Amino acid sequence: MPSPTSRLSATTGRGTSNVYLIDAATLKVLGNRSNPQAGDTTNPEVITSGIFVGREPHEPTFTPTGKELWVAVRGENRIAVLDVAKALQEAAGEAPLGSSILRFIPTMHGPAMVWFADGGRLALAISQKMARINVFAVSYDANGFSSAHRRTTLDIAGQDRFGFSPFLKHSPDGGEMWISHKLADAVSVLAVGNGDARVIETIALGERVRPNHIEFVDNGNERIAYATFARIDDDGLKALPRVESPSSTVRRLQASARSSVTSSVTAAKRTGSGPIRREPSYMSRMSRMNCRTRGMPGRRYVPSSTCPIPYSRNS
Repeated sequence: MPSPTSRLSATTGRGTSNVYLIDAATLKVLGNRSNPQAGDTTNPEVITSGIFVGREPHEPTFTPTGKELWVAVRGENRIAVLDVAKALQEAAGEAPLGSSILRFIPTMHGPAMVWFADGGRLALAISQKMARINVFAVSYDANGFSSAHRRTTLDIAGQDRFGFSPFLKHSPDGGEMWISHKLADAVSVLAVGNGDARVIETIALGERVRPNHIEFVDNGNERIAYATFARIDDDGLKALPRVESPSSTVRRLQASARSSVTSSVTAAKRTGSGPIRREPSYMSRMSRMNCRTRGMPGRRYVPSSTCPIPYSRNS
């Protein structure tokens, strides 16, 4: 995840217990050092061990102040809070191991990721082992370091009966938090603000599509949310029609809300209280695409190998 200044990125090593920091300008892992014994057949650098945070870390997130890095430690049911400046020193071997960890915050079982909302005053932690969301109230001192306490825990068993939600992200307009439910094949939208978070909509994306990561795009004309599908390359979408020409124009269709009408790549938009109007939608070329159109009240919805969904209720 990028820092608020976009100068740093943080990632966890798959299969490790460590976090690594990356210089976003040079794309180099910070803490690697020149290898004095390097040759034509050896690595030119001595690889850093990063920062050890605990068993099964996942998806680190910077606080809005950029002073801290919060890391969900799935195997230990807690969030590791790191001092970013000290983490840079620790990764470079210039500070003792563990010196960058400020504290741990207890969570529900299997925390997968945490993200900040409401100007950084809320932190939402999701789980890959329980259908729960921990909501923390967060405050900051004059130096930008945080303190937090658990405000509430949301039960999302109705949205994610499998309890496997790997990713969440705040919408650019500040009003919503989007969460992927990988095994439930859906994403949920939470309204966030005024110290509160609540589920306002859950969008089914199609059987066995396995939504994973979410990203937002605002180009001035439309505001779109993209959800990646994790089952595209292993024939997990056999039930969905294959589309070879994603940019093809399709005819307008009239259907009621939540229709199961299938067609080529389309966008559906509700106009007032009337029927959904399906319109041609432009999609960049992809080698393979699977999609099914479903009208969703208040939104335009186009599932595909990346699934764009306008995130503004008023767009």
